[in-house]
Amino acid sequence: MECIQYNLLDLIDDFPNSMSNVNDLRLEMEKYNDAKQRITEFQEEMKLRLLHQGASSVEIVRFYILCIRTFRYLDPSCELLLPVVEMMEETYRKDMVHAVVKRIREDDDNSLCPDPEDTYVFDADELGKSVSEGYYPLCEDKGEFCKDPKKEKKKESSSHYLFLVERQWLERKSLDIVAMLFTLCETQESLAKENFVKEYQDQLGKALLKDPGYDTETEIIRLEKINERLLGGAMQSCSIMIKDMEKSAQLNDRIRKSTSVWPTDFKALVLSRHYWMDPEDDIPEQTLRLDTPCIESMEIYEQKYPIIQPSRTLNWLPEQGSVTIELTFKSRTIEMSVDPITATVISQFSTKDITFTAKQIAKNIGVPSKIAFKSLVFWQQQNILAITKDHHFQLMLIMAITTTTTVQYCVYFDLVICCQNCTLYDLVYSDIK
Repeated sequence: MECIQYNLLDLIDDFPNSMSNVNDLRLEMEKYNDAKQRITEFQEEMKLRLLHQGASSVEIVRFYILCIRTFRYLDPSCELLLPVVEMMEETYRKDMVHAVVKRIREDDDNSLCPDPEDTYVFDADELGKSVSEGYYPLCEDKGEFCKDPKKEKKKESSSHYLFLVERQWLERKSLDIVAMLFTLCETQESLAKENFVKEYQDQLGKALLKDPGYDTETEIIRLEKINERLLGGAMQSCSIMIKDMEKSAQLNDRIRKSTSVWPTDFKALVLSRHYWMDPEDDIPEQTLRLDTPCIESMEIYEQKYPIIQPSRTLNWLPEQGSVTIELTFKSRTIEMSVDPITATVISQFSTKDITFTAKQIAKNIGVPSKIAFKSLVFWQQQNILAITKDHHFQLMLIMAITTTTTVQYCVYFDLVICCQNCTLYDLVYSDIK
């Protein structure tokens, strides 16, 4: 019978659709006893096709997940998976941590670890150590966690014993792909936990600031999954960020009830600066000029806020945050989320006859020309603005008469105890006629 040559990398890339072929491959390897040779060839091909300098970290993470699933199906003992994991852990990309955190946060359907009983809990001494560094927490005899199996009773073959221990460890850990991805976050500069937490904070903050409705349920569930694996309060900073959202909703209700002139659609979000930005960073200079409705709402908020939270000085950051803007056309309505500067730029075009250069827009709203131009190009790419031959921007002919905008801005405040936090507010107004 002629041997069928399967390309392992292609089988992995098509898994689980390639299950039947993977089964055939298993039988072939058993028959010809060439598993090690195939893995060596696979590693070389993987370096050429996937682990080159131009490869996307997102694609590497995606393929690594398929590797784990395929090899566990091909060889449940994880003997074949072990060298692949070691190779992946030695692979360094600057944006690898970003890609890992992004993929874990997207796992709302629990596809990375479907069975809760398979959740892998990291031991304190294990954090920051990979398979290749020699941390094997599962002892062969007792199935217990041990920090250094070399100090256990001597075996006839020490190297063989260590191989069995690390394989047993991997067999347990690889059931939880979230845990497997976590170990990819380690770099030459810092440990996996430090990198992971910092990147998770950054992505969590951006997600929360985009949600004007204080909806934290999804983020709470996501964070609980991480806390199940990383004990000892590793993700405490992220928990505080989520609590900031919940407390801000309560604070907003109290301020709303304290005045009869409070705008119906005005909301505030108070954020702990120590967790939302580097405490050593200075508050950036803000030059963006706000429209009158925004300024009036800020003044109302500044009057009422100290009554509930005394001894605090507000420092508004109108260039930070996000804006949900609704553009009404003759044939359709588009809603999109943009930054405050980009929203302010489009608000300058009150009619389709008005034209501006990037320098004129920059002067009108108080930001550098380079930043204004970037926002203008964004609206051009969205087919909202058009650029003329003399480098002026104007509304497209399909633009309708009115636009409703929901604006969100950030603000830091100083506490008496010299700790600084942040406030984000949401205001609905209409100024594009």
